[in-house]
Amino acid sequence: MLITDRIDELDRLDLSEIIPERLWVGAAPSKSDLIELKRQYGTELVIMDLVGIADEKAWCQELGITYDERTPKLEENREAIPLSRLKVASGVIGDNVDSGKKVILHCLRGTGRSPTCAAAYLIQSGMSVAEAKSTIAGKRHVWSGVAAGYASTLEEFGKIIEMTRSTF
Repeated sequence: MLITDRIDELDRLDLSEIIPERLWVGAAPSKSDLIELKRQYGTELVIMDLVGIADEKAWCQELGITYDERTPKLEENREAIPLSRLKVASGVIGDNVDSGKKVILHCLRGTGRSPTCAAAYLIQSGMSVAEAKSTIAGKRHVWSGVAAGYASTLEEFGKIIEMTRSTF
């Protein structure tokens, strides 16, 4: 399919808007999804791929979409995301969102890794852990079944962020 071909229907655009007009969390997009996202959001669009899908970087390059290579890659191991990775991910999300970009943050299914990183960003931005988790869970089915383990470090992440805030 050529980029210039008309797209009648998306394969599956599985995204949930977390911060209005700034941050969406979801499943890995197809190439046709990326074409539609580019059409909707233009040059402000940034893709943050937590999985490291081989073709996605090339698709973004071909379509003129920013693919943020600073995004940490997180394995689908169903374990808690290490605090250091949460810190990096929330920082990169913040850098993009705070500069006015339209950020698509995704893992494979959008139910564990990407919502956890989005929650870390919300916590870093001043929300409590409970508020951040509730905000995301209220917009998307997350952290259940095999994806439950990914969010288990958010409480500790929140404590570290709170201690850092009270120190400065």
